[in-house]
Amino acid sequence: MLVSIDQKNLKVALVMLKSATTESRHKAFLGGVNIVAANGLVAMTTYDLETSIVLEMVADIADPGTAFLPLKTLQAIVNACKNQVEIRIVADGIYRVCNAEIRDIASPAPVPYHASEYNKVFSIPALGLARALKKGGWAMLEDASRYMLQTTFIESDGLNAVAISCNTHVLGMVKLESTEPHVPFSLNIPKTMADIIAKYFAKENALLHISQDNERVTARGMLGAAQVTISSRRVQGKFPDWKRIVPSQSFYRVELDRGDLLDTLKSLKTVARSKVAFGKFDFSDGKNLSIVHYDDAQKEYRYGCDIFDGSFPYKIGFNIACLYNVIAGLSESKVSFLLGADKELPVIVKDSEDLFVIMPVRV
Repeated sequence: MLVSIDQKNLKVALVMLKSATTESRHKAFLGGVNIVAANGLVAMTTYDLETSIVLEMVADIADPGTAFLPLKTLQAIVNACKNQVEIRIVADGIYRVCNAEIRDIASPAPVPYHASEYNKVFSIPALGLARALKKGGWAMLEDASRYMLQTTFIESDGLNAVAISCNTHVLGMVKLESTEPHVPFSLNIPKTMADIIAKYFAKENALLHISQDNERVTARGMLGAAQVTISSRRVQGKFPDWKRIVPSQSFYRVELDRGDLLDTLKSLKTVARSKVAFGKFDFSDGKNLSIVHYDDAQKEYRYGCDIFDGSFPYKIGFNIACLYNVIAGLSESKVSFLLGADKELPVIVKDSEDLFVIMPVRV
């Protein structure tokens, strides 16, 4: 095996491939990258038995071959290289990368299984999907006992598609760009896969092709000059009926300047110092929003900002960190709060594009 790869491209590739590895003293193969060089292409694969990433790029191949190398060690060597990275075999199980020698992983490389390309569900601009997953993905529940909520649910009626994520405090509904074909569909994108797409495809204008079968969900698309295939184990079961959570009508509406509210919540979030801290919101005078938080010593912290339009006649409690994430994710200058007849009902926080449903709390 003798391969030459551009150092900058390989460096970026290894950072992404690391997302599907696990460091384990007893299972070294979970931290390895399988490299196959043939026909002018190098295919690099990582697989942690849950999620796999396959990245293919053009390379100068003088002698085709394969290598299964520890990614962490390879990454350190590549970062120190300049211009081109040459990988060659020098002895049985020993490879030279630039000026350093690296031993392969003795265990065979695990072979990931990908959903069939013929079971393609839809294609979507990578930038739009990454934006939606980043915008609402934080709402996915990090609780192993509720695995279905560790997904983003994609649903389309054939014309309009939305990405749904939820936890015990909030449900987020983010509009997606146009998908093809224009037919109704639904699927769950697991959290690990969603995080990878949100992180690495946020600036890509290419299409992502999403497919699924009974075992896996797979996304395939171009990332710069490389073709990337991400696959994750499909979450079995049915996503909760999110439409039942969204209130069908609202009685009160309050509109706030997003920047002012975000600054206020940021100050309160700094004081609260806890992901489960709560604040009491009072919009009742129709002119000022008053936000009150009490710390463990029952010391009162009070902040406020102007109300742009509207009011409602009761106080309501929110999870501070949750509301901050919602407001930070919205993009327009004005934010609307839509409220029901009493303070026990969920509250809609929205702009013209996206909608979040927040569960009120008693404080």
